Amino acid sequence: MSVPVSVQLRTYTDERMELDTRMEPGPGILPPFVSSCAGTLAVDDHRQYFEAGRQCAAAAVRSLRGGPLATPVGRGAAGEPLWPEGLTGSITHKDGFVWAAVARTADALSLGIDAERRIDDGCAGRISRVVALPQERDAGGSALAPALRIALLFSIKESVFKCLYPLVRKRFYYHALEVRDIDASDGTFRGVLLEPLSPEFGEGRVIDGRLAIDRQRVYTSVVLAAERP
Repeated sequence: MSVPVSVQLRTYTDERMELDTRMEPGPGILPPFVSSCAGTLAVDDHRQYFEAGRQCAAAAVRSLRGGPLATPVGRGAAGEPLWPEGLTGSITHKDGFVWAAVARTADALSLGIDAERRIDDGCAGRISRVVALPQERDAGGSALAPALRIALLFSIKESVFKCLYPLVRKRFYYHALEVRDIDASDGTFRGVLLEPLSPEFGEGRVIDGRLAIDRQRVYTSVVLAAERP
């Protein structure tokens, strides 16, 4: 399953960076009303990630609206993207990979995406105590190797945070969410909040999302659809 990209092939170049965005076929992990753009940095320079993420976001907005982004994507006190009025979205960037997704607020209340490089057993062992709850050790069953399970748990919880933080305006950490189901065969996961974050997102609130896996990375997304009148 490939990462959804809904912009035409384009190369951005300036004195500091070169970002290649590419069209990838496949069903993707985002609904049709979400526009996304993914790309790779020519040089893995952390100083360039912020600009690359904003360029991917601008490309996704052009695809969604059919025109340029009039107001730049800002940055909040917690580092979160601040989207122009009428839009919501999410950006992830790591290990030379950049991905942005955008939707109209008429369609999505909020959304979160994440991409993580696949890890080995040693790395999984180091981060598992921080990321995973004891009851998550068998999430996904025997179909998932332990290291892949930890990479997915990390990515799932990152996507949930990115989706919910703009709504609850409260920092929460990995153990605030229990991932109770990971189905790699159909690309879905389900989590449950273990602590109250707001009146709407209380303890026991179910959060569903989608995932994809390839040879290099795992990809996850959470999209909360807007309520229709």
